[in-house]
Amino acid sequence: MRIDWIYNAFLGLTSWLGEQVPLSSGREPQPLVPLALGNYTMPITHNGGKGLQKMFDSGMMHEFGFNQREAAEAFRNAIKADPTHCAMCYFGLAYSHGAYLNKPHMSDDDIDIASDSIGKAMRIITANPEDFTELEYGLIGAMNVRFQLPRLRINQTATFVAYAEALEALAAKVGDNGSGGWDVLALLAESYMTLESTHYYTVETMDDTNVTARLFNPYSRKANTILVGMLGPGADQSRTHYTLHPLALHLYLHLTEPGVPGHGGPGAGLGEHAADVLSSLNLTGSGHLEHMPGHLYLRTGRYADAVSANIKANEADQLYMDRGMSAYFPCHNIYLGVYSANMAGMRSDALHGAGLMRSIYAKDPNRKDYPNTQEGWNAALTTYVRFGDWQLVLDDKMSVPDMEPPPLFAHAVRYYSRGLAHLHVIVAGDVDEGLTLAEHELAKLQRVRLDIGDSRLAPLVKVAEQVLEAAILLKIHATMQSPDSGPITYSSGLGRMMADNANGVTENTQTRATRLLKKASDAQNSWYYIEPPEWHMPVLQCYGKALLDAGLYEDAVEVYNHDLRVYPNNGYSLTGLLQASQGLGADVSDIRARLAHSWKDADVPLPMSSCSILEFY
Repeated sequence: MRIDWIYNAFLGLTSWLGEQVPLSSGREPQPLVPLALGNYTMPITHNGGKGLQKMFDSGMMHEFGFNQREAAEAFRNAIKADPTHCAMCYFGLAYSHGAYLNKPHMSDDDIDIASDSIGKAMRIITANPEDFTELEYGLIGAMNVRFQLPRLRINQTATFVAYAEALEALAAKVGDNGSGGWDVLALLAESYMTLESTHYYTVETMDDTNVTARLFNPYSRKANTILVGMLGPGADQSRTHYTLHPLALHLYLHLTEPGVPGHGGPGAGLGEHAADVLSSLNLTGSGHLEHMPGHLYLRTGRYADAVSANIKANEADQLYMDRGMSAYFPCHNIYLGVYSANMAGMRSDALHGAGLMRSIYAKDPNRKDYPNTQEGWNAALTTYVRFGDWQLVLDDKMSVPDMEPPPLFAHAVRYYSRGLAHLHVIVAGDVDEGLTLAEHELAKLQRVRLDIGDSRLAPLVKVAEQVLEAAILLKIHATMQSPDSGPITYSSGLGRMMADNANGVTENTQTRATRLLKKASDAQNSWYYIEPPEWHMPVLQCYGKALLDAGLYEDAVEVYNHDLRVYPNNGYSLTGLLQASQGLGADVSDIRARLAHSWKDADVPLPMSSCSILEFY
């Protein structure tokens, strides 16, 4: 999951991503142990009875799934069972307040709790040196280096590097054939990746499919070596402590996900097996671990599998809500499912998820999750746009809740969606009225772009503006070309401007629209990698449709193949590729078979084109 745009937020005192807000309404918390967190265990020294080991393992599994709130609760429960002798329980509490991939910087509160907890662990093992294993000494010692005051307050990166170096020494000491070596290696890989949190590659854009450009940054290269050794094709499959290690599997998905897309390929495809293994563990107590395979499935064109992964994640999150517990990033899980369902033609699943997000944000508009209310509220509208449900766009009355600061981007998506709908829903045959209404929405969209300034969301609003303007121009062009169309009065601004086409006064509407779509798709493809993508659909699919309608079949084939490299096996570009190839007189039997396979889980008919936005006649 690429969340570069909030990286600076991590450099403050609190973490926007790391904060978790319970979705339930005050129910008393239930025991954590019954949740199915797998059979992972890290045997520790304690005097607290059998239940304590289960609580500790539960805390580790929650931390492996980035759910720090529930991890800390599990470790606190374990400490209550043995406050004087369970050094590793304090280790766990410190671990649950440390930095991790999605929260690479510690707050002051995190520092206070982590340093206090690891200090208690150190005092216990120092007072009872004969009671603890070499592994426990090594892990606690490494964590003590990580959270050493006052150095931690001065330079967190320096202490994190020292922690990684301590784990390197411990890994060399315990080896990889037993004595918990698998845990040390997984923690070492995590320490490397946290040092380059979400910046694993030297180049990461949404569009880049150049394998040679996807080079690992230095620490990530080290992490990759460890994880491939534990999980890769050459790994000894009988050593299940390694091949089924939940943290290692999880880390490898994060590491490979931003790689070059494609099933079985040299980038994201390398993580597919780990995704399948992690999914098969059925860790219903960790929504994030259930969800993570969906990232790899989306990157490798397995869209229906991504939907399934996030349905399982939603079910896990519901278990948490039913127990009054804190789910980690539930709206992100839902949103990835919505995007994947749109790509797979699974309209019902997409709308169900969009409705679920709205219900969550309606109760808590300021909820700290990704997407936030600004971007998640109108997933229903963009799903209607994707499937050409234009009247439903206009019928939608659920405006975004009042918020401070105002949710400008949510308004922008609404103007964009309604503007497109007005081009398709013609009242009493008045085409020009639809154009006028669409241009009113475009004007609102342009005002939002000015108001939003240099916000992270400004490029998204610009793309929305360009796509809507291009659609208006192509609607005018389609109407002018239609033999059934009556006279057009061109009372609308763009209409009046484009009326001069016949005299060659202005640029051809079709040419200008195609140029706008190319600009929008180029901009979208230059954005830094994040998944699900920040815009609701690949604009390349609309650019290809414009080229196709202009009879530029060879250019359209090139664009559709480009999109299929970035979003493998998607039915929209396969539809466009089929149509463009037919225009060239090529054999399309293979494309037809690929299209049928891509749409096998859909609940709607095959798309009429690659871009419903431009389906006017």
